[in-house]
Amino acid sequence: MSLNKPKLIFVEQFFHPEGWAGADIPKEIVYQLNQDNWDVKVFCGDRPYVKPQKENLISNKRLEDIDINKIHIPFNQNSFLKKIFNQIYFSTIVFNRLLFSKNPAVIISQTNPPLIVVIIALISKIKNIPHVIIAMDLYPDVLVKSLNKKFFPIFKFFLNPIFSFSYKNASKVVAPGNSMINILEKKGIDKKKIKLIPNWATGKLNIIKDKKKNYLYANWGIYADIRIIYSGNLGQAHDWETLLSALYLSKIPPEKIQVIFVSNGRRIKDAKYFANKYLHKESVIFKELVSPDLIPYSMGIANMAYLSIRNEFNGLVVPSKFSGYLARALPIIYVGPNSEINDILKNHNCGFAFSNKQTKNLSSFLVKIVNKKINLNAISESAIYYYKNNISKDLSIKKYKKIISEYKI
Repeated sequence: MSLNKPKLIFVEQFFHPEGWAGADIPKEIVYQLNQDNWDVKVFCGDRPYVKPQKENLISNKRLEDIDINKIHIPFNQNSFLKKIFNQIYFSTIVFNRLLFSKNPAVIISQTNPPLIVVIIALISKIKNIPHVIIAMDLYPDVLVKSLNKKFFPIFKFFLNPIFSFSYKNASKVVAPGNSMINILEKKGIDKKKIKLIPNWATGKLNIIKDKKKNYLYANWGIYADIRIIYSGNLGQAHDWETLLSALYLSKIPPEKIQVIFVSNGRRIKDAKYFANKYLHKESVIFKELVSPDLIPYSMGIANMAYLSIRNEFNGLVVPSKFSGYLARALPIIYVGPNSEINDILKNHNCGFAFSNKQTKNLSSFLVKIVNKKINLNAISESAIYYYKNNISKDLSIKKYKKIISEYKI
């Protein structure tokens, strides 16, 4: 830490130690900004989203120069009410600490928790500090869409003006996809403030396909010719129905196709119920999220990947799974509304796109895959080529450094 460096504050509830691979993105941003001559202070929680492996509990040497301020989170995330209380508590503590601390040159906040965007906006307004929002998801829209429809008007009335104020008053808003940019512009956010920076693939990018070296084949009971992985959160924004219904309709046995959900989230329970009721017990495998160190093994068992967005969430979330699949040369099956993902898959030969509830078409496609009528090897090569030349970590980090450098005094 140096008195000569400009000061920067970064706020993200899930940071370090953290078993959730998504936390690698803020950690990398913070590390790179520190290397770029910023004096970085982080505010984060002390409870991880995913329990890290023992080896990840030790101090990360890359973060040793970072002033990490851990705020105690009272409850486990095992209920909706506890989760909401934790978010409010974390945001309140951050507000108090920032209000009575020396002004940094800039504050960066991600959207974990969603309320922190509003809290930092207030601090920004009160103390005249530039605020950069990294919009991983777009709130309050995601929350409102996830609730019972009878609560829509109430939450829209109270939340929309607050979050609108926060985004409009931000110095910059970073969006990971063009579909989100379109929504931000419709909300009246100044186009000049919005910056497109795609999320890159997290975890180790090497994959271990060899069955003799990858113990998960045996441990998880993976043996099919076609192995489709879904890796990441399965929340309200994600569509599992189209894929599992298509698999049911196709009548393809598990020795030909297996679907592996390495996931948690609010919709896992429903997916498990459907699979247990309608599909062979070995056709669909459900496993907990793995730590970044195990991703080479979990991704290594697959030769295709599944990506989905429910129609009403288009642009509100931009799945980071997309870059993770491309970086590991996995052909993608995408189910969702028309977006930039469709264009990339089609124009760059990286995978296949279907609309939500397009069950029959997807079922016929699965039959073609099983009958080896599609060359997956060529698509794998296209996927990794697109990632390296368009949305790699190095490319995105350069963009972050450029926009944050504007606040150096």
